[in-house]
Amino acid sequence: MTTFTIASNQGAIGGGEVMMLAIAEAARELGRDVTVVAPQTPGDVAKEALRRGFRVITIHGQTTLAYLTNLRRWDITERTGLLWCNGLRPAFATAGHSKRVIHLHQRPQGKLRALAAIARRDALATIVPSASMAETITGAQVMWNWNPPARERTRKLANDAVTVGFLGRLSSDKGFPRLCEAITELESRHPGKFRLLLAGESRFVDSADAQLVANHIAALGPLVEHRGWMDRNEFFSSVDLAVFPSVQHESFGLVVSEAMSAHCPFVITDTAALPEVAGPEHPFVARADDATSLADVIEDAVDGYDERLLDSAHRRWQKNFSPDAGRVRLAEILDAVDPEPVSGTSRITIAHDYLTQRGGAERVVSQFATIFPDAPIVTAVYEPDLTYPEFAHHKVITSPLNRIGLLRRHFRLGLPLYDWAFDHVRIPEESDTVLVSTTGFAHGITAPAGCRKVVYCHSPARFLYLTDDYLGGQWWRSPKGIVLKALTPQLRRWDRKAAASADEYLCNSTVVRDRIRDVYGIEATVVHPPYSLDPTDAQEPLPKMAGHSNFFLTVSRLMPYKNVDVLLHAFSDLPNEHLVVIGSGPLRNELHRLAPANVSFFEGVSDAQLRWAYAHAAAVIAPSKEDYGLTPIEGFALGTPCLALHAGGYLDTVVDGVSGQFFDSPSPRAVVQAVHRFRENPIEMRTVLEHAKQFSPDTFSENLAAHLEVHSDDQ
Repeated sequence: MTTFTIASNQGAIGGGEVMMLAIAEAARELGRDVTVVAPQTPGDVAKEALRRGFRVITIHGQTTLAYLTNLRRWDITERTGLLWCNGLRPAFATAGHSKRVIHLHQRPQGKLRALAAIARRDALATIVPSASMAETITGAQVMWNWNPPARERTRKLANDAVTVGFLGRLSSDKGFPRLCEAITELESRHPGKFRLLLAGESRFVDSADAQLVANHIAALGPLVEHRGWMDRNEFFSSVDLAVFPSVQHESFGLVVSEAMSAHCPFVITDTAALPEVAGPEHPFVARADDATSLADVIEDAVDGYDERLLDSAHRRWQKNFSPDAGRVRLAEILDAVDPEPVSGTSRITIAHDYLTQRGGAERVVSQFATIFPDAPIVTAVYEPDLTYPEFAHHKVITSPLNRIGLLRRHFRLGLPLYDWAFDHVRIPEESDTVLVSTTGFAHGITAPAGCRKVVYCHSPARFLYLTDDYLGGQWWRSPKGIVLKALTPQLRRWDRKAAASADEYLCNSTVVRDRIRDVYGIEATVVHPPYSLDPTDAQEPLPKMAGHSNFFLTVSRLMPYKNVDVLLHAFSDLPNEHLVVIGSGPLRNELHRLAPANVSFFEGVSDAQLRWAYAHAAAVIAPSKEDYGLTPIEGFALGTPCLALHAGGYLDTVVDGVSGQFFDSPSPRAVVQAVHRFRENPIEMRTVLEHAKQFSPDTFSENLAAHLEVHSDDQ
């Protein structure tokens, strides 16, 4: 079932909110899983939505600004699926967010036009209720409003005493003063024949206009009966002729549609959408803001209405403005912007531990996102500035921890909390497969009923099972290690339970496959990650490196187990060679102090700069024992070989003498010997490029799709 969330413009129920609830009803009838989002105060919309059986989320905020701010925060962190913004306020609050439809019930004027332009940014569609309104909003689509059938009236139009009725807000823009003047004119023409029944109040009207309305009512004296708000069925059964004398730019005219459904005679003015609703054949149309014309048309209607006209109007309502007609129009829009999945295709959701850095695991997630461009990404915390920009083009769903800015910037501080986070983050209900990328926590995410969980494991958590490697020394030598050791038993229990919840385990290398077997007792399938840098894209030199080439390159987080310090000591003994280090991490300051003059550091580089570095390096050096190691194959894609430690994932990716050369230990001496040996026996670019083909994105996509039971033409 596809998720459909509709956000209210306000907490009180007006015409737009009545239509919003009608849309929610229609979406539910179309098989959508509907949630109504509305202000907590006032709570009229929320209460009515609950009464109708909808899931309701209330957004607190005593002021409009507070409501909009909290709505935007909720939309970023919690919303899944399509958001239908019912009005300008929720549209503006969620401006720039993905998967939104903007439904404007009133034409934005003045300063609101600028707000509407901002609100529509990145929206899938803008919906308006009439063609006349669409003419004023570029690119808008028309979805006429609709109303449930009114009870068919039995009252017949009389010629002796005529009750003229007005239903709606009593205000000048609704033409109420002109109607009062028209009644006065009719009284002078036909004394005692016409009386006015008012069903409405001066709600949402400024005090001056409300006083003007009151004066007009008082001036009519016994010719008017003001009953206040009335049930529409009671109103249509109490009048001989309904009059809708609006002088403003009406965006639709729901009262006209209601009169048509009730077989009630009616008169309209020629303003905006009222004639569009009534139809081109409707004969009783007065000039707007003209009391004499209105009086004339009322006279004509009393004399000219017959059953043929009433039946014709009812048929028009049934065809265009009934709930059945509205449901058809809504289905057409939803099919265009958020289609239900076709039988046999999959709805994928991607999950990853945290999107707060630029590492190999995040590169793999970016490949998932490329293969499944419509898939949302679920993660514990997300900091766009610290990870790859491609994720900004996807809907990113975060856990409640994302509200803590410190964790977004220093994600390791949250290690004791991420198990809780993935127990509480929500996958879109319509997902039938969740593809999990994990090195620690995301495999614990709870999948909806019937949703298959496929875990792509980069390694069981190093901080739980390879603690000394993770810390760069014995755990008891640091406060962090002592805290981690205390948490380990509880986290291991949770971790193993999380692993057992997967339907299938994939992994990146044979060394990780063996580790998964040892830790979890699970047989995983190896699917090698691809290089994610497109080798054909643009290149940009690193700062102050233009014209340089033939250097050695390492791309690595600056952490203890990465052995970057080994390379620095080695290049102290290689004064005629140059080493470029790209990366950042906890050892940054220490390694910068340790580095000799022939080492250059870079961090925060663009993909274009990274491509340039790979393309102009003599070789990539990979000195750590990695679970997989993405940097060698990124170098392969640009024809650059790798000098790699003979261990870990490099045994899967580097072929000695074909795509690189091995050295036996992570020591300065071994690295120095490897550099000398490489200079004496370089690797041909042709063989490296040929070797790189088995790690291409296309190969990865095909292998992954086979395990997700997704065919390429469904992606």
